[in-house]
Amino acid sequence: MLPGSVRLDRVGLRSDGGFDLIDYKLSPNSPLTPNQRLHYPALGQYGGLVTGYQGRDIGLPRLSVLPPATVEVKTGPVLRLDR
Repeated sequence: MLPGSVRLDRVGLRSDGGFDLIDYKLSPNSPLTPNQRLHYPALGQYGGLVTGYQGRDIGLPRLSVLPPATVEVKTGPVLRLDR
């Protein structure tokens, strides 16, 4: 088991039973945290464990086991403050 944990911004349950794991970043330059760099590849290779209670809404109670799934990192628009 890896040290630490990560909180995904969005987890979606697909109709085929698979999961969409999504992390949103504000810009393409926003880095992953050290835990995200460690855990995201491991989620894709081994899967993971739901440790909180927020997954109940989509049928993932605490301690649910997630199968291996790739974490998709999405970036939003770059906000320009010099206008």
